[in-house]
Amino acid sequence: MGKITVCSNLRDTCRLARAFVAALKRRGGAVVLFDAPMGAGKTTFIRECVKALGARMAATSPTFSIINNYGENLYHIDLYRVESAAELENIGFYEIVSGAGFVFIEWAWKFSIEYPADAVRVKIDVKGDDSRVFDITC
Repeated sequence: MGKITVCSNLRDTCRLARAFVAALKRRGGAVVLFDAPMGAGKTTFIRECVKALGARMAATSPTFSIINNYGENLYHIDLYRVESAAELENIGFYEIVSGAGFVFIEWAWKFSIEYPADAVRVKIDVKGDDSRVFDITC
């Protein structure tokens, strides 16, 4: 069962992201799988996580680049435009996911992939213009 948090504005979402990263740091890293519709705030939440992890550059959406690397063992992956499982192999996806560190994956459910058993799942539901419901399962 997950931990449900309602964020009624961007400030709440940023606070939740910072608290989430503090928990991930205690674990020493994690693969984080995002399940949310387009426009739900996946990249916004990840941007704040990456910032809290000390990245020197601001996180941007990897929709076209597919993988953004923000430093040693800190990745942001977007599978939305990936066409096949073979493409995942070609871009080094499996090496990144099986390595150490922090890996944030948008559209994680697009392919039948065996993620690490200890992967964290973040489901985001949109409630109105600014409200988001986060269901975080560790």
